[in-house]
Amino acid sequence: MNRRILTAGRSLVQVRQCGASLLEVLIALVVLSLGLLGLAGLQVASLKANQDAGIRTQASILAYQIIDSVRANPARIADYNYNLDFGSDEDDEPDAAGVAGEDLDEWVQRVASLPGGEGQVCQADDPAIQIDDACPENGDYVRVVIRWTALDENGRDRAAVSMMVVGHI
Repeated sequence: MNRRILTAGRSLVQVRQCGASLLEVLIALVVLSLGLLGLAGLQVASLKANQDAGIRTQASILAYQIIDSVRANPARIADYNYNLDFGSDEDDEPDAAGVAGEDLDEWVQRVASLPGGEGQVCQADDPAIQIDDACPENGDYVRVVIRWTALDENGRDRAAVSMMVVGHI
């Protein structure tokens, strides 16, 4: 395509265009596409983080729920000990009777609704008890440990996630 341009001296100069505008549009589309791909990646990461936060919140609510149940029934505190071996294939059902048994049965079912969810409740004599310490099964504190599985940072492998809450009775 040829264009004629008038210059100050009133002479005509012919300028030839060779698709420069088309190349600029193509580069702009490539840059825009890369930006949209980055935005989609951020959205996926945000959704995964939101799902992980939701599961962590649910686990926290469950931990405080069983601690509140123990506080509501302090005379039967020993009945709330549910010292599950994490990762075992055995189907350990709580063996407590009465209100404590009902509370534990309901709580174990709710914890099992988490992906790969398992829970442990025991009395402790020290609020600084660690997550891997053995439960002394006596004392004025209740240790609750909830474990579930989640995808790792790569989104491929499953990893165990743990939460521990210690409450005073």
